[in-house]
Amino acid sequence: MNFFSCKNLSKSFNQEKILDDINISFPSFGIVSIIGHSGCGKSTLLNCLLGLEACEGTVYFKGKKIKSFDEFRNKYTGVIFQNFHLFEYLTVKENITLFGKSKKYKQIIKLLNLEDKINKKVKLLSGGEKQRVAAARALMMTPDVILADEPSGSLDEENKRELHRLLKQMQEQYN
Repeated sequence: MNFFSCKNLSKSFNQEKILDDINISFPSFGIVSIIGHSGCGKSTLLNCLLGLEACEGTVYFKGKKIKSFDEFRNKYTGVIFQNFHLFEYLTVKENITLFGKSKKYKQIIKLLNLEDKINKKVKLLSGGEKQRVAAARALMMTPDVILADEPSGSLDEENKRELHRLLKQMQEQYN
């Protein structure tokens, strides 16, 4: 049984085919990267897998067709968006704990170097700090699947390593 997969996924914008009959199966553990040049459809694929963009084809989770993408996203996924999707008027802590507080809250905050930013409004943060807040929010629910669109694109080298280490650590917990 495939843990997470899609069959015959296709997507067009203005009659230009962006995704053409994509069939992918993802394992139940590990880290998978999708690599390609800018504009090739990586973000579009991620949005289709999450049900955030309408497309042709079918997405499956734990062998069953996803019928409610809202339920799937809320129950099983953590998402780190390329453009953050944070609430600028809320504090770092409020953004991170918006959907619940994990037992690993303090560990996640520490590993992502956010301890001294916790009460700061998000609108006052740098791009790299916002990226770390978005990652922390996604990790808070200890999801079955983390889908990340360039999760370390705005981070300096040290914080990239910390985020990758945290993602790897979470992946190893499920082996």
